[in-house]
Amino acid sequence: VGANGSSPDGSSPQHAIITREEAARNDYNLSPSRYVSVNGKEEVLPLEEALVRLEEAEEERAEAERALREILRGLLGRPAGSPQPESAESAEGER
Repeated sequence: VGANGSSPDGSSPQHAIITREEAARNDYNLSPSRYVSVNGKEEVLPLEEALVRLEEAEEERAEAERALREILRGLLGRPAGSPQPESAESAEGER
């Protein structure tokens, strides 16, 4: 670590040594992000890219849910297109 706290290559160090006093000043919060920065800036994802990733994640979730339902139907011995039985709670609410 150089005199200014940077690594020899000029990047921020990925570790920090703090004193008890410094920990006390920070309410003993030992989160690394409080003491170590990653290149001094956060990477911000462009909105369009974030929306694309969100849509992809939602599609993956929906596919996983479909696959889980098929597995559960197989375990319960029902054909894939059969309706789900009413739960005891919903049946009691109709009485």
